[in-house]
Amino acid sequence: NRADVWQEYYSAYGQHVKQATRRISNKSLSVAEIAQIREHLPEPYRTFVGVQFETAARVSELTRIVGDDIRQGDKGRLKISVRLKGGDTDTLTVATPEIVAELKAQIKGRDERVFPFTTTTLIVHLGDASLLAIGIEITSHWVRHSRIMDIIRRSEGNVLKGKAIARHKRVETTMTYVREYDAEKIIVDYPVGL
Repeated sequence: NRADVWQEYYSAYGQHVKQATRRISNKSLSVAEIAQIREHLPEPYRTFVGVQFETAARVSELTRIVGDDIRQGDKGRLKISVRLKGGDTDTLTVATPEIVAELKAQIKGRDERVFPFTTTTLIVHLGDASLLAIGIEITSHWVRHSRIMDIIRRSEGNVLKGKAIARHKRVETTMTYVREYDAEKIIVDYPVGL
């Protein structure tokens, strides 16, 4: 129950409320923080967050997938066909063995949704788990944002790599994600129109 979560939060993190509040404006979590949050999530939310972090998928893309949308790729990877805004489709790849195994376990049938929950229940579970794990109540968009920023940081500031995993049409959209990152580290030398 949500009241119990808040009570546990205040007893565990009460002294760090000021620090947690400061972090709220920074919507980029570390890989370790994502792992901590996943430890507090029940299935299928745990798998959902793992897949979302690995692929930087939007919630709407992942909550629509059915068993037939997932197929075996090379080197133990799974390929997920997702429906995008406007009716287009794209293919996402899940390569981490732990996440691959978790995702396979979530497939119940060819036409059944792999993540059969509402956005509201995802928000509640993710908010509660993140509050317990890291002292901040987050949304699933933080997971997507964190992966995009993880890619940009790992590529030494290459925004185009972030744009690619985010599947943004315009690099300017990706640039809105990097507002908290050291602007001098961002590579902004890109051809016009990307």
